[in-house]
Amino acid sequence: MKNNTVKGILAAAFIVAGSVSSFAQSPTLARRQVINDSLSKTFARRSMNLKQEAIAMAAVKGWPLTIVKEDSYSELMRVSEEGTPIYYKTSNAGSAITSRANRLYPNGSAGLSLTGKGVRGGIWDGNHPLLNHLSFGGRVSAGDTFGIESLHPTHVAGTMVGKGGTGETQIKARGIAYEGTLKANNWTNDDAEMADQASTMVVSNHSYGLDAEQNFPVWYFGAYNADSKSVDAITFNNPYYQPVIAAGNDRGGSFNATKGGYDLLTTQGTAKNAIVVAAIAEVNNYTGPNSVNIASFSNYGPTDDYRIKPDIANKGVSVYSSSNSSIAAYATLSGTSMAAPGVSGVIMLLQQHFSNLHPSDDPSAPNYMRSATVRGLIAHTADEIGANRGPDAMTGWGLINAEASALALSRQNTPRAIVDEKTLANNGTYTVKVKATGGERLIATLSWTDRPGVERSTVDVHTPTLINDLNLRVESVETGDLVFPWMLTPSYSGAAAVRGNNKVDNIEKIEIDAPAGEYIVTVSHVGALTGGSQDYSLIVTGIDSHSLNTEKYTPDFFAVWPNPATDILNIKLTSGNADGVTATLFDIQGRQVIFKKITASSDYINVANLSKGLYIVKMEQGGKQYVKKVMIK
Repeated sequence: MKNNTVKGILAAAFIVAGSVSSFAQSPTLARRQVINDSLSKTFARRSMNLKQEAIAMAAVKGWPLTIVKEDSYSELMRVSEEGTPIYYKTSNAGSAITSRANRLYPNGSAGLSLTGKGVRGGIWDGNHPLLNHLSFGGRVSAGDTFGIESLHPTHVAGTMVGKGGTGETQIKARGIAYEGTLKANNWTNDDAEMADQASTMVVSNHSYGLDAEQNFPVWYFGAYNADSKSVDAITFNNPYYQPVIAAGNDRGGSFNATKGGYDLLTTQGTAKNAIVVAAIAEVNNYTGPNSVNIASFSNYGPTDDYRIKPDIANKGVSVYSSSNSSIAAYATLSGTSMAAPGVSGVIMLLQQHFSNLHPSDDPSAPNYMRSATVRGLIAHTADEIGANRGPDAMTGWGLINAEASALALSRQNTPRAIVDEKTLANNGTYTVKVKATGGERLIATLSWTDRPGVERSTVDVHTPTLINDLNLRVESVETGDLVFPWMLTPSYSGAAAVRGNNKVDNIEKIEIDAPAGEYIVTVSHVGALTGGSQDYSLIVTGIDSHSLNTEKYTPDFFAVWPNPATDILNIKLTSGNADGVTATLFDIQGRQVIFKKITASSDYINVANLSKGLYIVKMEQGGKQYVKKVMIK
């Protein structure tokens, strides 16, 4: 039976998400909140209608509303387009050591003393954690209407932010960001609550997915659906918010059996802007790809359009963390549910490190990096897993390496590394010349938060869901050799990745094993950019110097006055016309605060709502960029 009611609701749910594209790439905070409120209301209506329909259908069909097993919990959420029940299921089946997060702690080898203090994350899970568990120290609170306290969310929360017990237990059960704070929510109305809370946290953990044992339609595997689109709509409107999704534990269960264990990701796990986490056994000392054993239950990708999913791997076997059986209890669990919160905790540590490197004038509003930068860093610094070079559909970019990510951030604004957050305009190109250090790989990674794509509802639709297609290239100055990024071979066989023109992923990574001399790193795009521009992050390491292409940064194209300015900043083009000209203002931390299309040779920007301080005005036309500094008083 075709469920037209559900189909109509899902279509209506993205009227608001579609409207996001009509605004500038980085709208004001006030505008983002308006969009968040609208998304939240739309998603809440959708969830309520779908849930009520499912409960009514369950009464007729005799479906259980919940399924409780020794190692999992499932709850009926909606009915598929084909009339079958759809259940959410918790993804059960030395995290800090495996991820190298322990090296970032006080007295750790990185010398950074990171604990997650002051950084807020969130979880959505089946039920709620035991909030008064001693491991949480009052740092975990309910973000929605409090319900049942359960083992799974208690264990997940502890893996993210638990401080552990006393003595040996304190170290064994300690979470990754063990002084961070957490908002805990159940999975009912998850999309609506994510939209509502996204602006208040840097990361959220989602250790659940669809229950494959309940025989949902086979096209759900790998498909970009309404849940994927919701995540991308929320993240696009909240560029500092990063959802982390457990890959699931269905491999070996004879699901989607013709794919040989591949093509098992579903729902939020196929979103472009999410970080999807695979599970591995503990790695005490990484010495190479053979150091890593992939958990037998961990779901493989790729997505139907052959994107690199999962993104990253972390310890998910025999993870020791807090339990809900008492306020001082702990338990050992396995699953991608246990791998994902370890990655979420690492993100909290990295955001704390970024804030330390870029202190804010307002302690209540710390500076954080874009989620695209977070995803780029994690992909950029991952350690290889598997027999073949490059990414794969088993664990994505490989084993998470928190220490290497933190080191890249530490070298930001030095000759040793580029970690930049920029905006590419229509017909724009960005280039930077770098010199390889020699003796280590030159690695360049491009990442961006893409707009929500088009939903799919049939089996294995290979059409890309990417909206804005950016390109990364690295060219040797000496030889002219052009190096392309990694991409998956279009198959469900686990074939080795290749280098080529990647048209599907919003992370592109180039590795040169034995670099020598100078290289030109180029960022460009294909076709017209939806929205007129695209924010992106660029990371380059394995270099000892870099310099901008100065031809693209000449100041003679325009004049600004008054300087300092108070309410209005006047702009006059001193050469050429206003065709395709855009003006962008960045604060001293490099954050975009205003974007405007210039419509005449004399125009202005309203700066009345900006804080006092130094700003950068960047004018772009036809791929050329011109910058000036201005003061706002």
